[in-house]
Amino acid sequence: MTKQRRFTLPLLFSTLLLAALPAVFATNAAAGNNGQARHAQTAVSAEKARQIALDKSGGGDIVKCQSGRYRGGVRVYHVVVINQSMKYIYKISAETGEILYTTQKRIR
Repeated sequence: MTKQRRFTLPLLFSTLLLAALPAVFATNAAAGNNGQARHAQTAVSAEKARQIALDKSGGGDIVKCQSGRYRGGVRVYHVVVINQSMKYIYKISAETGEILYTTQKRIR
């Protein structure tokens, strides 16, 4: 392989890479991949998720309400309610308000 060929391929690849970078950054900025656009798509607020959990558990005290992800990347609120001697744990969809997961435990 000649010297000219050794430098031609890396030069070609680096030129293509540099030409593509502005397009990648422009696409990410337009899509709002900084996290703010994802929050704007949330149809159910944290307050609404708390109310859904309280209604389902029959009242009580909310000890935790945290946003996160569930199976398949679905945005959810993880809500924990204490009602008398029971602990209720809910995962509520941030898009629909549907309860995706629930469990309850007796506490002392």
